[in-house]
Amino acid sequence: MARDEAIQRATTEKQANELALETVRAELSEARAARQQIEQRLQKLTARESWTTVEDPSMGFAGTTRGRGGDAGAETAVEETQAPARRRGRPRKVSQLEPDSDIVEWWKPGWQDRFR
Repeated sequence: MARDEAIQRATTEKQANELALETVRAELSEARAARQQIEQRLQKLTARESWTTVEDPSMGFAGTTRGRGGDAGAETAVEETQAPARRRGRPRKVSQLEPDSDIVEWWKPGWQDRFR
């Protein structure tokens, strides 16, 4: 009787897991579809921008954008700024050595002369 109950619990857990897996797969497929739509929009926008960055005397140099006024003095170069790379590993140990410590080096000759 206990074996039958254990089998029944296992099958209900299996069905619940399969149902959860199906819902997660459905959500994943929706997310992938949304991602593809966004990537397509991005490709269209970059294609439009590539047409505007072609070297044209009326537009200025390639890779530059004009300010709102459209005058030549308001051009700004397009640059990517990157944050400095984070240092990896443990930080260095800071040694706290005191210059005038009271450590007696009794194994060295003449240590008594220092304390007289």
